[in-house]
Amino acid sequence: MRSLTHLYEASRWPTGLISRAQCSLVVDCGFSFTHAAPVFQNFTLNYAAKRIDLGGKALTNYLKELVSYRSVNVMDETFLMDDVKEKLCFVSMDVARDLRIAKKSGKENLLRCTYVLPDGVTHTKGFVKDPDEAQRHMALDEGDDQSQKLGTSMDWDQAQVTCQ
Repeated sequence: MRSLTHLYEASRWPTGLISRAQCSLVVDCGFSFTHAAPVFQNFTLNYAAKRIDLGGKALTNYLKELVSYRSVNVMDETFLMDDVKEKLCFVSMDVARDLRIAKKSGKENLLRCTYVLPDGVTHTKGFVKDPDEAQRHMALDEGDDQSQKLGTSMDWDQAQVTCQ
């Protein structure tokens, strides 16, 4: 048995009879594995420690799939998505409340975040479509009056398509 030298308490000790019990559970979520080790009277119980093959890498891969499905393809950008995960993701203390907040739009949504990509492009929601590509698609139907009206009325410097 090894002695526990460092311990972080996430909450205050309860009062009464339970507060005299000196036991806890240490959960360490790493990049590839998650370890859980019980602690009794400041000593880890190694025989009861467990490891599962699930860590932050699985969350990063899931985040890459979500972002790639909804906007920019980032399946090959592991380091970038790791940075996004570390800066923007969190563990909810009240899932129902956070889901209600996330459904709100605009400034009412306190959970909405902006991440600036390394090339300086800012993505808050959705994706930015290349204005030149839109021009090429518009040129295919030059004879159509509707597309010509749309092409002349749009400000191509501000062309943006967002996902809902």
